[in-house]
Amino acid sequence: PDQIAGNFFYNCTSEKFFTGLITEEVATTGGGVILAGNPVKDSENGDYTLVDALCLASNVGAARWNPNAGRVASEITVGSVAELVNALDAGKAGITLTAGTYDLREVSEGGVITLIAPVSLTGRGNVEIIGGFKLGDGTTSFAAENLRFNGAEKALGNTFEIAEATQLDRIRIVGCEIFAFNKSLFYGNGTDSRVDVFNFQRNLVHGFGTGQGMIDIRKGAYGVVEISQNSFFDGGRDFVRIDKDIASSIAITNNSFAACSIDAGNGLLWIRSCADNPQDYVVARNLFVNLTGEKTVLAKSGATVPTMSQNYFFNVGEAFFGGAIDQTTATAGGGILTEDPCAASAEFNLKLVNAELRAANIGDPRWNPASPLYKNR
Repeated sequence: PDQIAGNFFYNCTSEKFFTGLITEEVATTGGGVILAGNPVKDSENGDYTLVDALCLASNVGAARWNPNAGRVASEITVGSVAELVNALDAGKAGITLTAGTYDLREVSEGGVITLIAPVSLTGRGNVEIIGGFKLGDGTTSFAAENLRFNGAEKALGNTFEIAEATQLDRIRIVGCEIFAFNKSLFYGNGTDSRVDVFNFQRNLVHGFGTGQGMIDIRKGAYGVVEISQNSFFDGGRDFVRIDKDIASSIAITNNSFAACSIDAGNGLLWIRSCADNPQDYVVARNLFVNLTGEKTVLAKSGATVPTMSQNYFFNVGEAFFGGAIDQTTATAGGGILTEDPCAASAEFNLKLVNAELRAANIGDPRWNPASPLYKNR
């Protein structure tokens, strides 16, 4: 045919079906999908009424069997890994995942799915994804909200990754829990890649290995990097690595750090971008606790020194201020605390009990109901 697009197939298992002129690759171009489950009500008895959410939203098949005939929706709700993969293959831009566990290892080697189109993933209820996503060419935007990403006890490497010349308007990761990956929650290693806005907000990150920096950006061009209102605790290498001449603007604000980047890597803030314009690199109103390793530093020598204000520190090691950022710079408008400002930071209970810090809106606001940014999450 002159044009092939948006065709769906189920149970076409004949060995010869895709062996002629139209191969499976050709047959599924333009958003076509091989369906994992029966998309109709009762095919054995001749009832071909569509019941599959993706088919209903994509206006496929004869109109008589489709209650949504004539209407195409870019948004869809899924309830299984198979439905998620089908929706991604069909190019659906807005995907809501209902409560449950989605183990990407069932459908992709290594538990990583490569995206080739813009997509927004939103969890409804308690949604856990085992595995991660690679943002490939064609992924012009990506968002994840209200999801739990599980690295399978550090058996998996990166949660999100760019490894090619992908051009993105925005990456937005909000209100997620990301834990037990061995390497990075975000790895940007795509030569000639571009991300206009990288927004990482209101997330819980914990239990990481030391394979790479938790946010590790080595190649590409990034406009605005915003890391705000998150908690990072229990493990990890560098908290954030951004190499030279990559990011134009960096803001790290209202985060809580507890026992992370211990004696591994280049320190919490291994950022070498913004060297010529340090006013565009801001670190403010963060709380740092229990960073006591002999080699644990805020930033290794050679890092860009940011504009710092109202950052507070408790129980940090002797080497902590021995790198690029000295104690005077780090504590401008903030200070060194002599008592635990949290309910029990050694046990990762980061509820803020220090009245001065509560009033000053320090750290991740999830632990501080007095903060104007607080949301009961």
